[in-house]
Amino acid sequence: MLHLKSETAKNYYIYTACGGTIKVHDWKFHEFKHLYKEIHDKTIFSLAMYPPYCLNFYTCAYDNVLREWNSKTMELEYDWGCIDENDQVRCMQISPNGHFIFTTHRDHTVKQWTNEFKKCMHTFKDIHTGSVDTMAFTPCGTYLYTAGRDMVLNKISIRHQKVINSWRNLHPDMIMQMTVTPSGKF
Repeated sequence: MLHLKSETAKNYYIYTACGGTIKVHDWKFHEFKHLYKEIHDKTIFSLAMYPPYCLNFYTCAYDNVLREWNSKTMELEYDWGCIDENDQVRCMQISPNGHFIFTTHRDHTVKQWTNEFKKCMHTFKDIHTGSVDTMAFTPCGTYLYTAGRDMVLNKISIRHQKVINSWRNLHPDMIMQMTVTPSGKF
């Protein structure tokens, strides 16, 4: 199950994913608000929302389909369709400014999608030697950290579209999850 908080003027809402379904809960009043039932054919592995207004949220599932949902109307805003024909997508996140969506893949790549034009604008190749399973942005959105099964942590400059630093063998096994502190420093 994945969790996401959305701050609105009155309440916090928690979005949870189980299988291909999303449930929205009102945190303050402990109430169930809405059900997005079977919105994907396979399990949803990424759920993301772009602050500060949280008007839309995004889902990506093991069917490799990326979808954008309107938080107010509860309807599908845009169906990006299948973003990887080879069952390769591992993680999806929205950049802090909301302009880009990034996906990580089993084929050792990271893809940068433009939210405005709904297409892939850059593929980072050869930055990992194994599946890229996780990523995290610095709060300002200047850098993206990626990690995965090759036990390498990369720091990518979004502006320059290149790896600017790498750390190897931080763990004795693959890196499956990470986060960046709110200050933007580890």
